[in-house]
Amino acid sequence: MRIALLSLLFLALSLLAVSQGIAIPLRTPAPEEVLGFLAGMNLPPAFKAALAEAFTSAFATGRATTTVTLLLLQDLTAIPPDKAERGLEIIRYAISQGFIVDTGLSGSSMMNEARKLLALSRTWEEIEYVLSLRLNFLLATRSTLARYGLIQLGKIGPD
Repeated sequence: MRIALLSLLFLALSLLAVSQGIAIPLRTPAPEEVLGFLAGMNLPPAFKAALAEAFTSAFATGRATTTVTLLLLQDLTAIPPDKAERGLEIIRYAISQGFIVDTGLSGSSMMNEARKLLALSRTWEEIEYVLSLRLNFLLATRSTLARYGLIQLGKIGPD
């Protein structure tokens, strides 16, 4: 009985998600698919090249997943390109500094936070503020840990 009720609940939630237009990926997209979607976005070519390099590095080192990255890029197509570029620049800089920006669909990462705020129809200024705040917390934490010799700083990543 419980299994039947749970199955019906799961089915209802799935149908609700699909009816609301929420994308539920059935497979993990390949990095080439994400980079192809990025190439088609209305962003400056030089910025797309820098972002593609950062994403390629992040995918290879596990600092970002292709699923959440593609979903975020799809979400960002609904806002003006200049705002999307500013948000993606914060994420690109975080990647270039060696930070993990995405831990998957269930994680509380920088990319998931941006997706959540977009879904909640928050103002872009609030979303940009939250992304900047998260980046600044990461930078301050790294600086403090390095000052006390708890971590060693070296070549971090592409910039």
